Amino acid sequence: MRIPLLELIQKSTEELRSQGLKESVIRNHRAIWWKYYGFQRNEKVFSAASAKRFLKARADTAFEKTGKRSISSEFLRAMNMLSKSAGSETSWRNSDFADSGPVKKQNKGSRRKLKLNDRLARKLDEGF
Repeated sequence: MRIPLLELIQKSTEELRSQGLKESVIRNHRAIWWKYYGFQRNEKVFSAASAKRFLKARADTAFEKTGKRSISSEFLRAMNMLSKSAGSETSWRNSDFADSGPVKKQNKGSRRKLKLNDRLARKLDEGF
């Protein structure tokens, strides 16, 4: 089943609210989901493969900055929840990305795209 990402983000947000979580936690999850939305190039539907590529890209970015390949627990929680909301059995841990191979150096254009995606995520979240 292919679930449109906008619909999935809304459904997951409502689920978090129904659990009575703090608004700051919900905003943090939504910011991560919007980054994933911006990361998607063509089809804006959830897939475990594209979510894994997104998390791998985060691990590669961490490696470039710190020399250690890791993903923040917030990113893992948010993406695991999105996966669960989509009905997928897939769930990720930091160890899934620890040995993800050599990192390609990002050029300035790639960094610019990531910054644009972050701005897009903030704007979408403000208007959602």
